[in-house]
Amino acid sequence: MIPYTNDFSSGTLLERSRGWLIHRLDNTDARCWSETAVAARFPPGSRIELYIGSGFDPNYQQAFFHNTTVAERVAVLVHEARHIQYGPHRGTGQKDATWAEDGPYRWQAVWLGQFAEDGDQTRTTEDLRCAALASATAIVSQTQFWDTLPPAGVLPAANSCLND
Repeated sequence: MIPYTNDFSSGTLLERSRGWLIHRLDNTDARCWSETAVAARFPPGSRIELYIGSGFDPNYQQAFFHNTTVAERVAVLVHEARHIQYGPHRGTGQKDATWAEDGPYRWQAVWLGQFAEDGDQTRTTEDLRCAALASATAIVSQTQFWDTLPPAGVLPAANSCLND
């Protein structure tokens, strides 16, 4: 089991995320509906809202509590908590400009990649870890998240996920 730590500056994001999230997310609400998002952060404080339904997806395929794995939900919390430290996306629209700027989508993808690579194999399944890696890969490879796509090799190798 990955130990809880109050040291948010050492170890991988996966190792420090539990304490880091607890420290950052002191005001989180579950809401019924949003026309535009599955989750949102409201400045100047640290209130995070998570939505059961979303107007951009009336079939609930992208809503926070429906059709997402536990790892994907935690990664959304990591993304939103990163906004609390970092501020809004710095690219055009709702995009991160580059991987190097260390924005919310990078943290979301890195957490998913580290969960896939290092997640406790006695407490999670290979399918869940492979789904996390697939989600991370989708974030890293799609232009809807970036002004400039990240460099190749920023995520762990797929290991057994692609060896079927």
